[in-house]
Amino acid sequence: MPPRTAPAGGGGSAAPAPKPAAPAIGANGGTAELTIQAKNDWTGTQIAIKKGMKVKITASGTVKLDRAGRVTASPAGNSSADPLKLIADKPTGALIAVIGDDNSEYIFIGTGVEFVAERDGILYLGINEGEVADNAGAFIVRVVVTR
Repeated sequence: MPPRTAPAGGGGSAAPAPKPAAPAIGANGGTAELTIQAKNDWTGTQIAIKKGMKVKITASGTVKLDRAGRVTASPAGNSSADPLKLIADKPTGALIAVIGDDNSEYIFIGTGVEFVAERDGILYLGINEGEVADNAGAFIVRVVVTR
């Protein structure tokens, strides 16, 4: 996978499995709590989203965006500059999403968002930053899907 692009075939770096995985969310919807590690390109949630489903995502926590741990971000991100982040007009370090592994229509999540899915695919969550390998920490994310 090219660095920091839409996930392909399950995501870039080997991500620990989210907790708990998606069995809590099926064809009729449901709820899942996930841990999204800041150092992973993308975390595949194993949640299959269908076009027209209502998706509500909320997040909390703090991540470190540099090796020294001086630059931190909440899921809402921070004001530090990063010319390589995926959503240029949104805060650095913020929580973002994409539906499907061949998609570059990134969704800004921040601390929370609600939307109706415009396509089918697996929900992937990540950090709006160009270089994630030196990051530390995680966001705790709650996903609620309804038909």
